Amino acid sequence: MRPTKLTTQHPARQLATLALSLTPLAAWGNGMRLASQDAFATARGEAFVATADNPAAIYYNPAGITQLPDWNLRSGVYGLYYDPTFSPPAGKANAGNTYHLKNQEAVAPQFFLTDSLSTVPVSFGLGIYAPYGGSISWPSDTGFRTVGTESSLTYLRINPVVAV
Repeated sequence: MRPTKLTTQHPARQLATLALSLTPLAAWGNGMRLASQDAFATARGEAFVATADNPAAIYYNPAGITQLPDWNLRSGVYGLYYDPTFSPPAGKANAGNTYHLKNQEAVAPQFFLTDSLSTVPVSFGLGIYAPYGGSISWPSDTGFRTVGTESSLTYLRINPVVAV
């Protein structure tokens, strides 16, 4: 049996294969990601990593807690309101009806606590937050009831950090 050798006859095909193998596939999680964990950071368009001058830095840039003196606390609740609707197309069962979610409100907590020691350049922090969350429940007589009428994602993150 002859040994095979690597040829470069089809570099475009090899490059395309490499590019496709390194490209991650998108996984849509029903839009339940809560990107904002601090009102000030949200007001700045999430451009908070370089500043990171409040306890929410635990989420954005934990090294930023070294800028904070003594004890600091920041907490809040992320209020969510969902209002999607579904109307079956004409000619389908229940056409003309409009369906709404059963529960349109949800909340996600945020809690950040930091302590910077005065004798040594070390800071400690604890963050408890929900980067994903929410639930959706449709009535059981919708046109897609055989596919699914409920989804829920509960994810609470507890993040202890140490910064020097």
